[in-house]
Amino acid sequence: MLAKVKGVIAFFVNRFGILYAATGAVNAVMIAGWLYVLTHSMHLPLLFSTYVAVVTSSFTDYTWKSEVVFRTPALSYERFYKYFLNASTANVIQYVLTLVFSAVIFYSIAYVLAVAVGFLFAYTISRLLIWKRHGAPVPPVGVSQR
Repeated sequence: MLAKVKGVIAFFVNRFGILYAATGAVNAVMIAGWLYVLTHSMHLPLLFSTYVAVVTSSFTDYTWKSEVVFRTPALSYERFYKYFLNASTANVIQYVLTLVFSAVIFYSIAYVLAVAVGFLFAYTISRLLIWKRHGAPVPPVGVSQR
């Protein structure tokens, strides 16, 4: 049991996980600003501005992940296709959670919380399916690599 917990921790806490989270955090701050501009400065309805912000984040985040985290060319049709499907699923999660959380807390805070949930989903899928050749998780000391 302890070995499995260590394996899960090793999967998330490594160079890729830290860079993935850091680039995602920078992207989330940029997109939260974009959401604010769309909602307050451009006076778009929250339903529409949230959608635009979330979709924009898919493209900017893919570029961050390709160039900074995994150091791979951004122009990979197969990887982008998989990433876009993954991001679209995470976006649905983020969109719905942002709207649900916005019913009880300020929408900018709701968005950040929704991004955190979407991050856990997207990171797991990205590491397991999209960039699986780049940085397999290192098992903890004393755990076999079976």
